[in-house]
Amino acid sequence: MVENIHMQHTVKKIPILFITSNLGIGGLERVVVQLCLQLDKQLFTPAVCCIHFKGELAGELESHNIPVFNLKSRKPDYLAFKKVISVIDEFKPLIIHTHNINASIDGIIASVIKKVPVKIHTDHARQFPDKYRYMFAERILTCFVNKIIAVTEETKQNLIRFEKINSKKIQVINNGVNGIELRTKSQNELTRKELGVENFQFIIGTVARLEMQKGLIYLLRAFPMILREFPNTCLIITGQGSQYETLRMEAKTLGIEKNVKLTGPMLEICQVLNILDIFVLSSVWEGLPMALLEAMSCMRSIVATKVGGIPQAIIDGESGILVPPASSNALALAICVLLKDDSLRKRLAFSAKQRFEKEFTAARMIQAHQKIYLDWLYQKRILDANTGTGW
Repeated sequence: MVENIHMQHTVKKIPILFITSNLGIGGLERVVVQLCLQLDKQLFTPAVCCIHFKGELAGELESHNIPVFNLKSRKPDYLAFKKVISVIDEFKPLIIHTHNINASIDGIIASVIKKVPVKIHTDHARQFPDKYRYMFAERILTCFVNKIIAVTEETKQNLIRFEKINSKKIQVINNGVNGIELRTKSQNELTRKELGVENFQFIIGTVARLEMQKGLIYLLRAFPMILREFPNTCLIITGQGSQYETLRMEAKTLGIEKNVKLTGPMLEICQVLNILDIFVLSSVWEGLPMALLEAMSCMRSIVATKVGGIPQAIIDGESGILVPPASSNALALAICVLLKDDSLRKRLAFSAKQRFEKEFTAARMIQAHQKIYLDWLYQKRILDANTGTGW
């Protein structure tokens, strides 16, 4: 059990290498950062290997003296695994933990060649069926890993259905986040003023990568319907991505540009979440998005699409309202229902926070990962399960 893992006599800490494409701003990347920062440092020494580039979140790890190796591999790079081997030679990990298919190809090949004892892989959810070559590669490569982590039950079922992976090898670990603190009224007023939204009655918003997956075009197209009933309402979209200009032009075409704020990326998303009356997630497909969990922790009322792992987090009518994906009408209707009913907004928001604290905290996610790591270190006889002593 994780509760009994403090090994007073361990000779060395366990080096663990996380392998990912990059540490840009995204849910997968934030999970990696949280694992590095919050794993028990009496037990583990973490490092990250970025296959393609470092990204914005790398600095946070480096400021805590956690190494970030940058391979700078360009696509396609069929020999990138050799660069991973050089990192393994330098860092000498006892555990390799790869994240998503692109990083796993190079990471697993390298870890097999170098005979790294424990190999873990996480699938952070993607749209299935995926490209055949990716599904085939993952099916073959995961034969060489000890455990596969799926971030949602849907992801687990997709791996079983489309890649024929043995269900016993897969464990679902829900994403978790550190709770967002509620800010003071004066702090929220300052944020509203900084964003130029201080004169709006209601503020609706989202935090997401500006990509087609997030269905933001449907949210924009829902907004004229919302403005007909609640004209003094603002929509804040925080994030960056390839759809930025498309969304900006769509808002202009719809004639709602004065009510829409595209803020770009904001690392301090707690500022945005704290001023929202309603948090909206309009994704057409999803895993278990970190921003949704943060909105729950921040006690926001939520409207989200019923896709991926979202129904695991949001119970429709209890901790939020779920709607079908790719439906502007459904989004508009649900948002208007909440804008009309202040007591309903508060009830759903309170329930969402309670559900977050029970199921989706970072501490719960970290504990589940640590148990997998230690279980396999015991099974590989790298650590002694009876004495807690090790290599």
